[in-house]
Amino acid sequence: MFLQIVELETSQMPRVEALADGWAARTEGRRTAVRTTVAKDVGRPDHYRLLVEFPDQVAAKDNSALPETHEFAEKVRELARGPVVFHDLETVAVHELRDSGRKTVDCRAWPSEVGCSLAISGTPDEVVEAAVAHAVAVHGETDGPELREGIRSALKDEPYRR
Repeated sequence: MFLQIVELETSQMPRVEALADGWAARTEGRRTAVRTTVAKDVGRPDHYRLLVEFPDQVAAKDNSALPETHEFAEKVRELARGPVVFHDLETVAVHELRDSGRKTVDCRAWPSEVGCSLAISGTPDEVVEAAVAHAVAVHGETDGPELREGIRSALKDEPYRR
């Protein structure tokens, strides 16, 4: 995981978020950012941090090279008071401190002719049953012990959410 933290000061954060929504719509299928978190500094009015997550540094560079990203950055600079500061961070470790008890499996983890992006989450047994049904119906797999064990071994912990 690669993170980019963008620091800015603005009294127009709703406009920044609207620009971000427009950027996301225009870059659908091409952007490599997987998640953005917007955080407000509670001790400093109008100070924000955008935490943008990417699979890796190459993906972050590819995302930055999109013309829409340059356009978005310029418009954000116009709405900011002072400089917009960027920090590029290579993730060293992630520690989940609370287990949700739920599991997930994501089709994007396997090569697929159909380009499936389905993710399934729930209890381990629920996920295996749903994933088997999906694999048979969409990917042409054959139900059996090998498929079920492959899916069960691919289950990942779902992060805890309230």
